[in-house]
Amino acid sequence: MQPKERIIEMFLQMIAGFKPLVEAKLATLGGKGFEAEIWLRHNVPEKQGFLIEWDNDLGNDLIRRFQYRFCPNLEQFPSRLRQVHGKDAYVDAFHLDFCGTAETRITEIQNTLQLISAKNSARCLAITVHDARENKSIKQHGKIKLALEEMLNADEAEVFFQKLIAQQKSLPKAKTDHLPTFFKQHFDPIKGAKREFGLFVLLLQAMIQQGGNILFPDRIERYVYVSRFMNARRPARMRTYLFHFACDGREFTQANIRSLLEQWVNSNLWWVKEDEVISVFTHPIPEVRQTMTTLKFDKLQTIATAVGGEALEEFEALLAAAQNSTGDGTTLQEIADILMRRGKIMVVEAPASPQAPTTPHEPTRAPRRGGRNSKPKQSWDALSKREQIEWKIKALETKKENGGKFPKNVWDKMLKDDFGAYNKHLAASLRSNLARTSGSTFRPQFEARIREVFGKDAKPLLDRLAKL
Repeated sequence: MQPKERIIEMFLQMIAGFKPLVEAKLATLGGKGFEAEIWLRHNVPEKQGFLIEWDNDLGNDLIRRFQYRFCPNLEQFPSRLRQVHGKDAYVDAFHLDFCGTAETRITEIQNTLQLISAKNSARCLAITVHDARENKSIKQHGKIKLALEEMLNADEAEVFFQKLIAQQKSLPKAKTDHLPTFFKQHFDPIKGAKREFGLFVLLLQAMIQQGGNILFPDRIERYVYVSRFMNARRPARMRTYLFHFACDGREFTQANIRSLLEQWVNSNLWWVKEDEVISVFTHPIPEVRQTMTTLKFDKLQTIATAVGGEALEEFEALLAAAQNSTGDGTTLQEIADILMRRGKIMVVEAPASPQAPTTPHEPTRAPRRGGRNSKPKQSWDALSKREQIEWKIKALETKKENGGKFPKNVWDKMLKDDFGAYNKHLAASLRSNLARTSGSTFRPQFEARIREVFGKDAKPLLDRLAKL
């Protein structure tokens, strides 16, 4: 049995757990009719199945071979469905079997969620994507990660990403599983994690845009396989995600997002072969405290210094290469990987930085470049808790002075003065931190943080904040 056939069979089993297949209304992107053939084997009634295909030749072939209802494109499908089954029509299950990637298809995913959202629907969704193609999840990973940071925080987004990397590294390798050379050459666990991270954020954004009661998954299954492995000239790694959605009136809150995130990383990741389905072993990764952002530059430097020897030499050599790199920042991740391979390195924690006494009336500013005995801070985590809060308030005051926004020259100068140089990843992190100081949700939390850190000295800062 081909891997894709096996996954479709498992999707039908999921659907059947919520509604008999002879009663369920199913829809898929038709392609060459592979899924429709499986429907026939399971006696899915012809009036209950919809095949959607934009390619004229493939569409004509589907019409000739099958009696299932046909629609020429995904955009027309909702109206076509209502024509057949009435204005309140819905589908029980939908397989979005994209030929490529999903990042540009948020509208289709959002519309699909609406079509399966009825209370009496089985509410099952499958998404299949091509794993080898370049896409926005890789090219714009920093921007996508920032979107999740704004919903939760930078620490939680980073921990989620690191867990995905650990899981991707557990996928079979060529030399251990007798897979062809191409499988080893073209798989990068960091890129794989970025793709899955991007799909998670994409689905989350589509869920949010539904409005009203949001459907949250209560069952997630993740599958990786090689399509057309036995007989194709160009086999390709594919991923399919199966979801069942609850209809329990949950709202869009941080607690529910955290719950979904944990459910995602704790769901089984399956490697599908012709003859078996293997649950991929996930290597345990260290617990990361909520107050510590993982794998930041200063943490890696502290770890390398603590270990010393060859680890420190490799860190400094890779750092020199990273500083000359114009890539997307994965070079520092490679540094982390090398350090972790040296054993028990991630359990070494950076020593706490002593807090310099500060005067609450005047914000402590990181020294400017060229100071006599010190240099500007190189990262956000290098600031003490007090310095972080004072920097945020100073930045908000600067924003107000410039008409409620940061002109590029002002923003760049702030980063150069306070952190030594402009860095796009640091800039994204700082903007995320500033975003969590305003609004009806975050402003009270920020005020509470000021009281917690400054105690009896909090009032001058709170008075400054009240004016912003």
